[in-house]
Amino acid sequence: MLFRVAMQFAMFPTELEIPDEELTSRFNLMFNIMRTFMLIIAAGFCFLFIWIIRRLISPPIKAEFLGSGEEAQIAEQGAEGEPVNHTP
Repeated sequence: MLFRVAMQFAMFPTELEIPDEELTSRFNLMFNIMRTFMLIIAAGFCFLFIWIIRRLISPPIKAEFLGSGEEAQIAEQGAEGEPVNHTP
């Protein structure tokens, strides 16, 4: 995704050379809006993927996929190596 955004900046010209100045300014405005929108979409997808990855590596999800036994106990441990208490 980030590669596509970088290629967009590399492939599109920064300034168009059209004889009509009003048309040139309109095209430049359109390109700037497109670039801004693509940056926002790329950042949104990056944050979405980060959120999904963090959810999938959380201890409850790990325990669900690992099943019972020693692996589940390892997955249930917190970052400090202490068991996580699930009771309120």
